[in-house]
Amino acid sequence: MVCAAVLTIGCTQPSANPASSNDPGAGGGSTGGSPTPRHTSSRARTSPPGEIVYVSVNQSAELPYRRPQYLRLLAEALRSRLLGASGRLYVPDVVILYEVDDERLSLIQRFMNRSFASNFEMFASGSTEIKAKTLVNMTTTQPLSARTWGDVCLDDYRSPVLRFRERSSSKSFAIAGAHIPALSTHLCKERNVVKLRETLAQEKGPVLVGGDFNKRAVAEERECDPYERGPAEKWWTLMTSASTAGDMAFTDAVRQWARVRGVPPGRYWTYEGDAPVDLCDGSTGFRRSRIDYIFASEGVEVLEAYADDPGWAGPEPGRLACARPEDCRYSDHRYVWTRAGI
Repeated sequence: MVCAAVLTIGCTQPSANPASSNDPGAGGGSTGGSPTPRHTSSRARTSPPGEIVYVSVNQSAELPYRRPQYLRLLAEALRSRLLGASGRLYVPDVVILYEVDDERLSLIQRFMNRSFASNFEMFASGSTEIKAKTLVNMTTTQPLSARTWGDVCLDDYRSPVLRFRERSSSKSFAIAGAHIPALSTHLCKERNVVKLRETLAQEKGPVLVGGDFNKRAVAEERECDPYERGPAEKWWTLMTSASTAGDMAFTDAVRQWARVRGVPPGRYWTYEGDAPVDLCDGSTGFRRSRIDYIFASEGVEVLEAYADDPGWAGPEPGRLACARPEDCRYSDHRYVWTRAGI
């Protein structure tokens, strides 16, 4: 049975071993990623009517990422790196963040409004049980409703299902969050995906799901299967298959876009370990994994989708202290984003 709680709707105000430069998922270089054309606009713009720009990011509850300077780095990264294939910088319509409390969210909101000269407001926030926090660009997007779905293995762990209307087209759409704990068992992860899909079966119209699923899409590590051609993990199959619930399939937006571009999905990794380890290809380095995703329902056109690439790490791993702010980690995760037609 699907459990949903009604939310109050409203707004409140060190040097490290480098990865191999031949690594197809290392970031940087001329293939994959959000390309940097010769001529780009330095002014971020909203997407055309009928399109939305959605960002999902785990901002990390670990020190030092709770400090204001790292929250500012995230806002600045979003302002300067939501770069589409056309060379256009985009303003996000909805941003869902994980591992942040309301105090940190308020700071990120302030930095976002300064960076974009926009009107981002918190939506459906305030409960410590809700493990995802939402910022909405009120200039482009009207909040309509909010509910939650609960983790099947943790009583006090809930994620949002939010409904919005795009102001310019009057089209409505839903966005769901998901943060499945890293220490969850395989069975808990799979049961949570089924619960999420059952919850989404109640939605009518376009749906986007974003979050930290803490699991690769395929069994093999990225370093040995950057194109993700190996057997899919069961949770990923449950998330994408039409037979799971509601007779509606979901597309892994970043993987689909990577394949359209002819680059390995592993290029868009989203999590980097904190220390060198022995990798599956026999090398030693910082393991990078694609564990944060955006899934799009049938009826949503994935116009482009990326991780923050090259973002704060290219051939060399990310750092906390950097000569250039754009090289610094804002988290141990990189955000994922999509521009989608609804």
